[in-house]
Amino acid sequence: MLILYLLDPQQSQTLQQWQFTQESLVRIGRANDNDVVISSDLISRYHVELHQIQPQQWQLISKGTNGTFYQGKQIDQLMVSSAMQVQLAKGGLWLKFELPSTVNKSLISTESDPRIGQLETILSGINAQFPREYLSQRQGEIDKRLGTIQELQAKLKEAIKLAEKRNQDQDIVLKILSETHEDLELQKQVLQQFVSQIKEVQQLLEDFQKHIDSNELLAQKFPNCDTRIDQLMQTVQQQIKELDQELGRVHAQHLLNSAKRSFSL
Repeated sequence: MLILYLLDPQQSQTLQQWQFTQESLVRIGRANDNDVVISSDLISRYHVELHQIQPQQWQLISKGTNGTFYQGKQIDQLMVSSAMQVQLAKGGLWLKFELPSTVNKSLISTESDPRIGQLETILSGINAQFPREYLSQRQGEIDKRLGTIQELQAKLKEAIKLAEKRNQDQDIVLKILSETHEDLELQKQVLQQFVSQIKEVQQLLEDFQKHIDSNELLAQKFPNCDTRIDQLMQTVQQQIKELDQELGRVHAQHLLNSAKRSFSL
């Protein structure tokens, strides 16, 4: 026995049904002399032939111009299985096959085991609700989703590595900033000392100015004699020389530290 169901393009509604019990050849197409007549411009006049090989074995042979498709692939011939679905042309109607069991039900005592009839009903409903094409499609969607998850996992690993690298770079920058702060603090102390020395020099200059007037006459009378002014001038010159040396040292140390930070970066 062979049962055919004609489904709409969305496979959600059965449009027509045929049952064949004695035929060994079933022809499907748009022409009126077919066993199954389907009125659709996408269907050829003689689109498909079904040949019975054995009592429960049928072979499908495609003859349509627009092709016959199974699981998205165009086929020329295919062995038919129960609950299998093929599409007659791209965008066309679907054909579903059922091959009911040929076991003589009269030999089975439903009184002894009434669950057999219930089981057959359940299995028939399962095959109708979840055909092989549906399960294959769901499997394809699951595989695609798993691939997406693997891609996201790979991207997440890259993001973690990048975050770790940025954290290491941040530690290096913090270390350089800390060293720079210490260097600036040291330079600050040196400059404060330098300012203190400048104040001392300014005080000496003020003292020097005070003694200029009072010792001017003495310096004229005794040009070769060491006077208080001469002593002050020597002290001031020594202080200025030391300040120049200290300022040069601070400047050189600052240049060296700047070069080290640039190299570290």
